[in-house]
Amino acid sequence: MLTPLCVAVLLVQAQVRERPAARTLAAWLEAFNSGERGRLKAFLDVHAPKRELERELEFCEETGGFDLVRILSSAPAEMTALVRSRELGHYVELALRVEPEPPHRIVSLR
Repeated sequence: MLTPLCVAVLLVQAQVRERPAARTLAAWLEAFNSGERGRLKAFLDVHAPKRELERELEFCEETGGFDLVRILSSAPAEMTALVRSRELGHYVELALRVEPEPPHRIVSLR
């Protein structure tokens, strides 16, 4: 049986497989939803070195992670998605912008 995280990652991959923003969003969801310090730190070290690990972990604990509902818009370096908080059940529009060149660091995530 597929978990919501697996479904989210598969959905992102199927819709926009070759786009850097999609790959980064899928990787962020996987690291963030794990709630594991080591996984999230490894992601942040590569993709968002200016983001604070402790703050991300607190946010993960508050929300319980996010399930991807659908992609609202997608371009190679930008993506907007509708996600649902696992803990609170709130829907949130998540906008991600990445650098166009590898390793596609996060420029903004809100």
